Amino acid sequence: MRLSRIDLQRVRNLEPVSLGLGADLNLVVGMNGSGKSSLLEAIHLLAVGRSFRSRMVDKVVRHGERDLAVFGIVSDGEREHRIGLRKGSDGIELRMDGERCAGMAPIAALLPVQVMAPGSQVLLEGGPKERRGFIDWGVFHVEPGFGQLWNRYRRLLEQRNAWLRSGARGTGMEWSSALAETGVTLNRSREGYLERFGRFLGNEVEALLGLSPEALELVWRRGWPAERELGDVFVECLDRDRALAHTGAGPHRAELRVRVRGTDAVDLLSRGELKMLVASFRLAQGRMLSEEKGSGCLFLVDDVAAELDGGHRAGFLEALAATGMQAVVTSLDEGLVVPERWPSCRRFHVEHGHVREVV
Repeated sequence: MRLSRIDLQRVRNLEPVSLGLGADLNLVVGMNGSGKSSLLEAIHLLAVGRSFRSRMVDKVVRHGERDLAVFGIVSDGEREHRIGLRKGSDGIELRMDGERCAGMAPIAALLPVQVMAPGSQVLLEGGPKERRGFIDWGVFHVEPGFGQLWNRYRRLLEQRNAWLRSGARGTGMEWSSALAETGVTLNRSREGYLERFGRFLGNEVEALLGLSPEALELVWRRGWPAERELGDVFVECLDRDRALAHTGAGPHRAELRVRVRGTDAVDLLSRGELKMLVASFRLAQGRMLSEEKGSGCLFLVDDVAAELDGGHRAGFLEALAATGMQAVVTSLDEGLVVPERWPSCRRFHVEHGHVREVV
């Protein structure tokens, strides 16, 4: 997978941009506030349908404008695909190869992205939803049909919760049995992914943090007691669920705990070490995708100096280059990145919203 071209209009403080991107390192340099992060944000928006900087896509639209547009050309190794996104007050319109897309899944599957940005340690310091999302991203990209499975579970969960809120009597088995069956299948996919992912993660933490793979432990709590069937849990907890008006057990309550030498990583590691552990997670996920699907992902690294100190930065960039995957890296100073680690490098300079390639 490679994003070979990006075109955007009316994105934050950027003037219209039309760039060809290289297959290896794309280094974007400029002062704070110049628009470097906005360029990465536009790429992420195109690939995922949301910003990594704001929960509200409306904030990404240039001030005073009514909509934004981002287009790209992606090569999957066999053919080129043209993808596009327009965000306006009437919602989001998506296109792939000239056809409208009903949702983000086809584009997300075509253009997997990993982000390292200031605050990335929220993956470990944040709530369980952050880590569930990380695992589900990985399963979605390596296991065909997982997206449909996850959407089915979500719909059934919404239906059962609506039934609980309605105050209707009965056992609700028409919702619970289908929800339990789908939930068990969903969890099985997650557990299988985590088991394989651990091997890739162990290699990265050993290289970046000097930790032996045995020192790192991934503890998966599936969202209901290990010794109980999910359908039985729904029946046993029906009165409680009615009182709370939502389903209290299931894969939507799953949690991944990350421990180092038996202690939660967030309680043991320094802030810099936590960031490197997050970097290990991202790199491992990219390598696993490459091995299992034959194509890697696009790494977006925002303000590499702010995210990692000197020693950690050098180690991370060396590991990133070694993946052989495409990367777009922003920096205040070109000297903070060593392009020679990559087979090739394209350089871009951003100033007052204008992006130009430096030849």
